[in-house]
Amino acid sequence: MGFEEVLAWTRDAIEVYNFNRPHPIINMLTPDEAHQVSGPIKKLWKNYYQLKLLNRESNKPFEKRRKKRFKGEFMPSK
Repeated sequence: MGFEEVLAWTRDAIEVYNFNRPHPIINMLTPDEAHQVSGPIKKLWKNYYQLKLLNRESNKPFEKRRKKRFKGEFMPSK
């Protein structure tokens, strides 16, 4: 695979990512659609750093829940 082929493939991948693929983290919009929205977009991610700071202020231990892969399925950690 030559440089030009890799460059074309990369451009295609970026176009699909930005214009065709909806992202669950930005309320199922494509990045292009998200940039065109006026007003706030419902963000569906958790800011663990902010949670850590809030827990530190309230003297509670910080707990980050991770999903563990178990036999091909995601199992919540205890």
